Amino acid sequence: MERTDAGTKPSQTTRAGATGLAVLTDLALVSAAAGLTLLLAMGSAGGAAAIRVPLGFLFVFFLPGYALISALFPRAAPGLLASDDRSSRGVSAFERVVLSVGLSLAIVPLLALGLIFVSQTIERGTVLSTIAGFTVFSALLGAVRRYRQPPSDRFHVSFRAMARRGLSYTTANRLNAALVLLVVLVIAGGGLAIASPGEPERYTEFGLLSEGEGGELTASAYPAELSTNESETLYLHVGNHERQTVEYTTVILLQRYEFGEIDETVELDRRTLTLAHGEERIVDHEIRPTTVGDRIRLTYLLYQDTVPADPTLENAYRSVSLTVAVTD
Repeated sequence: MERTDAGTKPSQTTRAGATGLAVLTDLALVSAAAGLTLLLAMGSAGGAAAIRVPLGFLFVFFLPGYALISALFPRAAPGLLASDDRSSRGVSAFERVVLSVGLSLAIVPLLALGLIFVSQTIERGTVLSTIAGFTVFSALLGAVRRYRQPPSDRFHVSFRAMARRGLSYTTANRLNAALVLLVVLVIAGGGLAIASPGEPERYTEFGLLSEGEGGELTASAYPAELSTNESETLYLHVGNHERQTVEYTTVILLQRYEFGEIDETVELDRRTLTLAHGEERIVDHEIRPTTVGDRIRLTYLLYQDTVPADPTLENAYRSVSLTVAVTD
């Protein structure tokens, strides 16, 4: 007969576990946040920057990793956000936060790299859809794996337990809380750097091309020698990335050098072309030199809107030059 000392309560060998839909609250929120971020980013729904920016931070730096951690580690463990101080082979809530950030920083580039291998191109909509799909799929897998665990071992987020622990923090818990805050600040700082890149760069492509083997235009097969009795066809490439429609003027100068100084300048051609943003144009032109010399420079100048009375390398918006020898 087993004897029990007076005043001593029998020890409890089991605890009430997480049951019902409460165990899936965090995963449901993760999936909803991923879907909402995708809708806002793709323009299917409105939303102020105060909503889109925080969701964007979570979407890139936290949600994919948290969903994957939930699928890999469905069991609960002691931690800052866990609902019970049970011991198990799971991952604590603090560890989940840290691992979620680290895994997200690894997952997002890997998903983009996978898209490059599949389609050779990356578009914003495709990348965002892939991240959202990965997050939701991992969250669903995590939900299934949690329900396969005994109720006493299932990880779930209990806001009541969080509030209760807030009144009885130990030194270790305070340290965990400080580290979680540090991780959040790192996420916010990195997100602000990405979300606020400043004014988009404005520039114009301007280059000289020649006809290579097989008739393909190249930026390397330039003629080294020209003749006054023959003409050579060259091509100017102009690409507008100025975020607006621009009227360009190209000026082609032939300049002869003597002792390092320009001895003679002749304007060979001048053309005007209007390009919309994102538009590119290749302009062919014939070069027939009129000056003989070992150091003859073909200078190509590009201007926006107006051309000065004396076009030079110094006052041009863009320029490119080619030095050749000209014979009779």
